[in-house]
Amino acid sequence: MYMLAPDHTWEHKANATLVGDAAHLMTPFAGEGVNSAMLDALELAQGIILAVRNETSLSDAVKEYETKMFVRAKANAEETVTNLKNIFEDDAPKTIVEWFNSMGAGSG
Repeated sequence: MYMLAPDHTWEHKANATLVGDAAHLMTPFAGEGVNSAMLDALELAQGIILAVRNETSLSDAVKEYETKMFVRAKANAEETVTNLKNIFEDDAPKTIVEWFNSMGAGSG
């Protein structure tokens, strides 16, 4: 499986941006893919609406979206890297049971 580096960013360009997997492709081991894509679309749309409504810079609105998205995408990508390693390490069954127990699974 391929993913972008957790700290992947790009220099802001006016009139263009990316959302979802195009912006932050990652493995599915954090379960955040579609959630991230929908939040990207929502935040970008809200920024565009505000820029149009307030007659402010659309480019600045897109840049603000990208800045927030990069932070969120990095955290999600780091989580998926950790989970990927845990799932495929030699003592994965033990690690997975410990993880479920830490989440309160099996506590009654």
